[in-house]
Amino acid sequence: MGISFRDLSYWVPLPGKGDKKKNILKSITGALRPGRFTVIMGASGAGKTSLLNLISGEARLGGTSGQLLINGQEVRGKEVRELAGFVQQDDLIMDTMTVREAVTMSALLRIPPSVSREEKLQKVDEILDLMQLTKAADTIIGSTQVKGVSGGERKRTSISMELVSNPSILFLDEPTSGLDTYTAYSVCKFLKELASSGRTIVATLHQPSSEIFDLIDDVVLLANGEIMYAGPADQVVPYFGARGYPCPRHSNPADFLFMNYLLDEWKRSDLGRSIELLARSGPEDGRMGYANAQKKYHSTFHIQLPILMRRAWKNVLRNRMVIMFRFLEIVVLGFFLDAVFWKIPERGINSQIQNRCGALFFLVVNQLFSYSTGSLMPIYGERVVFEREYGAGMYSLPAYFVSKVLIEIPFLLIAPFLLSIVTYFALGLQLTAGKFFIYVATVILNAILGAGIGLFAVCSFKRLDVTLVFVPLLLLPMIIFAGLFVNLDGVQGWIRWVQWISPMKYSYVALVKNELGGLDLPGTSPDQVLEEIGLSGQGSVAVNIIACLGLCILFWVGAYLGLQRLIASSRKSIKPQKQA
Repeated sequence: MGISFRDLSYWVPLPGKGDKKKNILKSITGALRPGRFTVIMGASGAGKTSLLNLISGEARLGGTSGQLLINGQEVRGKEVRELAGFVQQDDLIMDTMTVREAVTMSALLRIPPSVSREEKLQKVDEILDLMQLTKAADTIIGSTQVKGVSGGERKRTSISMELVSNPSILFLDEPTSGLDTYTAYSVCKFLKELASSGRTIVATLHQPSSEIFDLIDDVVLLANGEIMYAGPADQVVPYFGARGYPCPRHSNPADFLFMNYLLDEWKRSDLGRSIELLARSGPEDGRMGYANAQKKYHSTFHIQLPILMRRAWKNVLRNRMVIMFRFLEIVVLGFFLDAVFWKIPERGINSQIQNRCGALFFLVVNQLFSYSTGSLMPIYGERVVFEREYGAGMYSLPAYFVSKVLIEIPFLLIAPFLLSIVTYFALGLQLTAGKFFIYVATVILNAILGAGIGLFAVCSFKRLDVTLVFVPLLLLPMIIFAGLFVNLDGVQGWIRWVQWISPMKYSYVALVKNELGGLDLPGTSPDQVLEEIGLSGQGSVAVNIIACLGLCILFWVGAYLGLQRLIASSRKSIKPQKQA
């Protein structure tokens, strides 16, 4: 499908400069033809990435004016994304997935259900073979910590994930970035072959080698936000040579082009006028335009959920170190709690009360901090991948979030349950079934609340450093109002309300009241003890458990809404407007 742009301008505001703005693209006109491997080139700051983002519908900040057309019909950024694939410069793929799994997931989510599963898997094999990924198909993507596929294989995997949907237009931002010379050449050779099948392939390249330059069909050369040349790559050297800038022999044309600026010459040249005429002509009735083009298929929730759950489950199982540390934490925490507070009933009455409260408080605070901060980095890494995949239209937010919740629930049930068994009997707490199961339920709720706080933080802030500051900033002041360090009944009225939003208060009060209720305390009574420590007026065990459950729901729902807000802001395309 042919892409053209007319009088396209793009500007961004200058921070701290009021209404001042920086013009990135300055009323440029051009055409990108199907069946051609087109490369946008230019020196740093020339505007090549901005142009690619605009014509692909990926631009998010600033303002634009002019027209973007597909086969002569004007379209918006969202409409372009419905037709085109986009390969980002940085290849964000779940690092625990294999190459085959990544491409297969994309195929299962993006190919309509009218195509059988066997046919989809066959297409995956064909694409892997086409992209020379068959040998690496069962190798994990890997990360900086875990060795996986090479940079070139990762790049080709990203391209393969887009190709399964058979897009008629494919945009690529610096597809050779970080690749060695041979791999970069192989990628560009494949892109040229892909274009020859009738697709429109558009990429940005920064000073490609002479071998890669020979593969390019058309080149759009930018300088200072304007077009210096746009047309066949094999004519660019004669074009500059005819204007007094011959390319030295044995020189790479790509290096030579960045040394000269002939902006006015291009507008007056015959080739420049012909390209502008091509961009301004074409069918205007839309019969060959966007309305009749093949749009991307978007799978439904019931298709997405099991696929995402399988991936999430494999991701958990392959992160063995994380699983190991989760259960190692139970052993370490249980050991210290048991060693310090061993057999509480064998101690004096005052020591019994103090140790019971201290052990339960430490358990609550440790669980909240452990579950809220321990998963920040893994969840953040997943969120970045999610934003990329969601932006590509692979699946919906509800499907991803529900799969995340369903996979986390077993671990949020099993680990706290094991910790409860390890600590309850060793501490010498009351040996009744009812109190034991209330203890278990409260510890589990506390863990779920901690995980919800961590997820809420990650989903509410784009920057990881802000997230890492937010969680301690939220939890540390709340410790004071949990009920151990200060008598809650004696707190001044103007600040007393803070106790009702303390995440650890309800779990702690529920555990203390559960343990002290009905306990035989020589010389005193449970009610008197609760009165002295300021917890008598803090509601019953059931009330505090319900309040803890309410906070769990609040933070998990807040996490969903936060993630929804983040992706809404990141997917908001700029709209054409009239430049002042």
